[in-house]
Amino acid sequence: MVVVRRADRGRDATADAELASTITTFLIQRISYLPVVEDGRCCGVLTTTDVMMAFQCGLFLLQRDSERATTKEAPAAIGT
Repeated sequence: MVVVRRADRGRDATADAELASTITTFLIQRISYLPVVEDGRCCGVLTTTDVMMAFQCGLFLLQRDSERATTKEAPAAIGT
């Protein structure tokens, strides 16, 4: 059994926390991981690496969609 104690308020994240507020916590508190707490129990750990990987995935998808949009032909005008 793992017991997680919070030393300071704000040093954990909830499962439904906004990513922006979690990143702010990482930066302000100068920490690289946060326990994820749900119903008062630790259900995981979020790291700065997890956040960077999520951003990388999001950027990849945006780039792919942008490339697809620029390679598609413009739709033909009605009546032509």
